[in-house]
Amino acid sequence: MIKIIWSKDELSTLEEQLHNNHVNYVLINHLDNLPDHVVGIEIDDEKVDDLKKVIEMIEYEKMQMFFPTLDGFVQLYISNIYYIEAFGEDIVCHMRNLEQQHIKKLLYQLEMILEPYHFVRISKSFIVNLRQIKYIKVGLNAKLHLTLNNQSQLEVTRSFVKKFKKQLDL
Repeated sequence: MIKIIWSKDELSTLEEQLHNNHVNYVLINHLDNLPDHVVGIEIDDEKVDDLKKVIEMIEYEKMQMFFPTLDGFVQLYISNIYYIEAFGEDIVCHMRNLEQQHIKKLLYQLEMILEPYHFVRISKSFIVNLRQIKYIKVGLNAKLHLTLNNQSQLEVTRSFVKKFKKQLDL
């Protein structure tokens, strides 16, 4: 058995990840020498690979990064970003809860910074969070149409389709 100690406040997120990855686990509410605000989780040794995936997803959910703005820096959760859009030199980060944040950085620089976190460039003006894609539809002229989890519609232009497919192993 593998034992994990986790915050009760964040337990629902972890339970969702364990459930989605079909990991069998047991919750232990009272462990010796542990404060009341934590819970123990026991997972079968045979599910170590699944557990690694879950831990990676949780790390992603908690990952924060500072981005430069016009008047300073803002700290954003990477998982809250749906896509980043460029309007000339104006860069807008579209996030959960219809929130938008203006970023003072060039799009190609953001592309390089965010690539390890499953972001990919889909056109001259857009970078998308691959984990926020709900549906991909093949369009005319070898373009792809994306529907994101927030119902936003984006298009992968022809010159970016090959790289996009490679990122998704399609």
